[in-house]
Amino acid sequence: MPGSGLRAAGLELLIGSAGPALGDIRAGGLAARYGVRAALRSGGLLCLASAGVLAAALPALWRYDPRTDPHAAAVRAAARVGP
Repeated sequence: MPGSGLRAAGLELLIGSAGPALGDIRAGGLAARYGVRAALRSGGLLCLASAGVLAAALPALWRYDPRTDPHAAAVRAAARVGP
């Protein structure tokens, strides 16, 4: 689909710039209210929970094997041929 690479780049830029700022707000707010240890623990638990949710929501990531994926094989073959 034309332009999908630009949309993906825009989404990556948004997440890359907003994600750390939101994390700083979360950590600072929790640290101010409950202490630094609680902020660190909650950040670790949130990270583990997010990874678990993504793993459950996207099971194809567990099954992905670049050795047998047709797209990865085509990219490797094109790289061997060169420009």
